[in-house]
Amino acid sequence: MVNPVGWSDVKMVNHKATFTDFTYFDFLGVTWLANGQMIKQSKYFDMKSSGDKHTLTIAEAFPEDEGEYMITAKNSAGEVSCTATLHVRNSIQ
Repeated sequence: MVNPVGWSDVKMVNHKATFTDFTYFDFLGVTWLANGQMIKQSKYFDMKSSGDKHTLTIAEAFPEDEGEYMITAKNSAGEVSCTATLHVRNSIQ
């Protein structure tokens, strides 16, 4: 069964951005996209899944990282997606 996924949290602390999502059924896998492009694990993008909790952390978010982020979860019944928009603001000194 496919159940809608929903953002439980999107945090921006200093230059670190973290998206947290919960799914409610077993999924075979999740994929992350930024502005329509697949995100790959790197020192800048850290993706983790533990049970029904899925996180994407951007180690240092800059204005060029702004845009729409999407998680897609798939299982035998189909797939669901959820999007959130990241806005990066300069710190006020």
